[in-house]
Amino acid sequence: MTRTVQDAALMMQVLSQPDARDSMALPAQDIDWSQFDQGAEYLRGLRIGLLLDAGCGLPVEPEVRAAVEQAARWLEQAGAHIVPMQPFMTQAMLDGMDHFWRMRSHTDLQALPAAQRDQVLSYIRAWADSAAGLSGTAVFHASQQFHLTRVATVRACSAFDYVISPVAPMPAFAAELPSPTNDPLRPLEHIGFTVPFNMSEQPAASVNCGYTSGLHPLPVGLQIAGPRFDDLGVLQVAHAFEQIRPPQRAWPCRRGYKQAMDILTLALLIAIGSYIANHQQQRKRIALLASHLGQYQIEKLMEALTEGYLRALGESTPERRDQIWSLLTTTESQLSEQFSRFAAEFAKVNEADARVSRFAMAIPFASQLFPATTFDMRKALAIHAQGIENMARNAAHLAPRDKAFTMSAELFLMQHTCHWFCKSKTIATARMLARHKTPYEQLVDSVSPQTRSAYLALVKGGKDIKGA
Repeated sequence: MTRTVQDAALMMQVLSQPDARDSMALPAQDIDWSQFDQGAEYLRGLRIGLLLDAGCGLPVEPEVRAAVEQAARWLEQAGAHIVPMQPFMTQAMLDGMDHFWRMRSHTDLQALPAAQRDQVLSYIRAWADSAAGLSGTAVFHASQQFHLTRVATVRACSAFDYVISPVAPMPAFAAELPSPTNDPLRPLEHIGFTVPFNMSEQPAASVNCGYTSGLHPLPVGLQIAGPRFDDLGVLQVAHAFEQIRPPQRAWPCRRGYKQAMDILTLALLIAIGSYIANHQQQRKRIALLASHLGQYQIEKLMEALTEGYLRALGESTPERRDQIWSLLTTTESQLSEQFSRFAAEFAKVNEADARVSRFAMAIPFASQLFPATTFDMRKALAIHAQGIENMARNAAHLAPRDKAFTMSAELFLMQHTCHWFCKSKTIATARMLARHKTPYEQLVDSVSPQTRSAYLALVKGGKDIKGA
């Protein structure tokens, strides 16, 4: 899970925290994981068992055995007492646990709908379905092997401070295989060294202790197991071993991998830098707009007006509807007057601070780098102010319903422009669609012809909005 014991100790600070959802959790231990580094002197005087035969599963390959034996010699040279161990696992224990797991998985698979069951790897299905004929007695005896394994492991390790062994009888097998044997009736022949400590709940670590020969050398894992609850001690032994073993080879890189990672890292740094720059620029624009809007009640008046329009449209009696339309003219005038003042105040902003990028996405410093692809926010607000004023005066003599529809479009497009200024066109369009269920193109088509013409000439350079 980590490349060094130091990283493992950092991980354990989080991984070892209690979780109320774990019904089998023990009381939390106050472990000082930072004490993992006790130096190679920590090994002196330790009684360490050397287990080279699991007693079950596949035989240990010669290169794996040689690497673990060499690790034992390094530990001995550092002052540890190495004592050979006899195997304590049996094939019956391993097979029993295997058969119980098969039956459990067979039961789980049978509970799935046929379509889901067919998606399970054929190797797993064959392994699980092989338990279909097991009797209840056979499953019971299989289940007892877990406890027998636990008892045997604790008894065999009790004479030692720690136990070392291969992690597996072979180095890493082909990634395409589900197990080293590729045989669903012999699927767990490689776990004989690790499964006993899983059953006895003893902590264990895997540390590289050597390499195989050949064109593509593979690392050989050394398992270091300790007494129950001595997780820190296992890390201390593992770190001490890191200090006495020879220097490690570089982690393998496929051809082009390093270049790809360099490009990826550069891209990530650029993305992070862009995000930070965009965030700072956006905060500056939001603050600028807010500083001018703060003295007005434009947003409150917009909300009152749109709610009033909906209320009027929902009235069933013409008299009541006309009464609401009449009352809303005051709100329209107030909104128009305040927005015109706001646009006039914003017109005093420096041009450099009022440039808006026409790019769909936010690009840091786009207005400075690509000034030809920007438009002037001050002019945009002036266009919106004129459009809102025309609707408030009803210069086109529209019916109340049509006036309300067009005024709403004028206000929403103005809102879109403000979001565009603060964030980007894409975000502004997404917000408009989410909040008002109105696509940007439909919004532009719904404002008055005068506003639409001036707006498109400014933000699109006169191009058709869908082709821009």
